[in-house]
Amino acid sequence: THEFLVLAATGESEVFYDSQITELKFGSREIDFDSVDQCQAVMEEFTSRYARTDETHVQGEFEAQVPEERRRTARGIEVGQIFYFGTKYSDALKATVNDGQGNDVAVHMGSHGIGVSRLLGAIIEASHDDKGIIWPEGVTPFHCGIVNLKQGDAEADAACDSLHAALVALGLDPLYDDRKERAGAKFATMDLIGLPWRITVGPRGLKNGVVELTSRRTGESEELPPEAAVAKIAAIYGVVAAWWSDGGGAPPPPPLLCRGQTAASTSATMPSTSWRISPSSSHSAMTRISGSVPDLRISRRPLPSRRASASAMAPLTDALSSGV
Repeated sequence: THEFLVLAATGESEVFYDSQITELKFGSREIDFDSVDQCQAVMEEFTSRYARTDETHVQGEFEAQVPEERRRTARGIEVGQIFYFGTKYSDALKATVNDGQGNDVAVHMGSHGIGVSRLLGAIIEASHDDKGIIWPEGVTPFHCGIVNLKQGDAEADAACDSLHAALVALGLDPLYDDRKERAGAKFATMDLIGLPWRITVGPRGLKNGVVELTSRRTGESEELPPEAAVAKIAAIYGVVAAWWSDGGGAPPPPPLLCRGQTAASTSATMPSTSWRISPSSSHSAMTRISGSVPDLRISRRPLPSRRASASAMAPLTDALSSGV
């Protein structure tokens, strides 16, 4: 069998491995999955080096196969596995295929599994700091955050609305923090949620024609004209932007069903071009939408055309802050 693990200090298994494994990457290579030779080469590349959990680790083999400078010990969270069954079940089921030479041979079987419920926790354990989560771009719940430093200021509000609209038009999904909170509280919330990128908008910067774009992972910031900030975010998520802009891929998800309503009763009212999400005091695990449909609580994120504000995240941030 093969296990797939995410390295994390809180992992349940101790892992002994060759450091070369962490340097393996698919990169931009193209693989013909109909080619047995190419697939076999990839399998050998990723499985030939020593990597075992404490249950199967043999110290003598580890030292014999791996040079001392490449020996690593860490902890890992199992998120998937592959099992090889051979012909155990196909023999019993008489499941055979023709080998091309007129002979019926038993099918070799196997299975694989992905611990979907573990993936979220594993990502967070592997990617965080003392301020909160650091979402990788590929799995972030929102592509970037927009922080308004002076909510109620006409120019700042208009600039944030324009940024939000421009990002949504590209198929991106921004989280707009339009709470009337001090700047420090807004920054702390964004760091806790861990969105990869933050656009900060304030009157002082707007006077100079710029906003601030900040990387959550590095903490580095740069001042850019608003349109340049949007262009940079779009470039980072180029595949996502292209998927939405050219109409490709699967259709958008169906309209959301709200508690106590059916598809028929919500289909005419749920799709909204400008939804604002506000906190729900009575449903800490849900979000409450106020707008075209009053006092509705949903358990799924709305469609990408929504207007999302960080006030909806208050129950989540409270839970994260308390260690839940």
